[in-house]
Amino acid sequence: MTDAQLESEIQFAEVITTYYWGTRLESVQIDNRTFPITVDKAIFDSGASLNYLPELDFYNLIQSVTTDKYCWQAEQDNFICSCPNGKIDTHAFPTIEISLGSTILSFQGQWYTHYYYSYMGYRDVCLINFLNGGNSDYWLMGDPLLRAYLTIYDRDNMRIGFVGNTEENSNEIEFIMMIAIFASVGIGIIVLLICCCVLFCQIKKQFEKKNNVKQP
Repeated sequence: MTDAQLESEIQFAEVITTYYWGTRLESVQIDNRTFPITVDKAIFDSGASLNYLPELDFYNLIQSVTTDKYCWQAEQDNFICSCPNGKIDTHAFPTIEISLGSTILSFQGQWYTHYYYSYMGYRDVCLINFLNGGNSDYWLMGDPLLRAYLTIYDRDNMRIGFVGNTEENSNEIEFIMMIAIFASVGIGIIVLLICCCVLFCQIKKQFEKKNNVKQP
């Protein structure tokens, strides 16, 4: 891909505050329906492991994305849902479209939920990766959203660029992540086997050395 082609793929949003790279939040849609928001600013923080919304927006969003699903509130405002089909169920959550002006970020369910085989004593559940941000005057978008995009922090031009995360790209990114995980596990197993072989050889040599010493 040439620089011109890459540039054409980037969606840029103007930075209106240097506080955690803040942009204007114009509107939100969930399943193509307008979602009411109480603030007009979004910030993007790669140091945040979850997304944090103002209290009213948080509870309204939870209600919108969990409609027709068996979900409940756990401790500390964590909401979890039954996901007996594993990761397949994360794709059943509605898409959240976040408009930053001319830039629209699609946030699919597989990115803002996380499947757990076991979580807080519950089996086969999906954690909703949004938390109550209290009286905050912005939407704080953390790792769940930023993992779905290649994000460019253009300080010279005071803008943030986002690349990717169409439905097709999301599946490709998820597939690549799975390959990376399996590759890491495979490398770890190989390293462990090598270490075991080396240790076995050392023990064998020590054993043979002791036997040789005992012989008259």
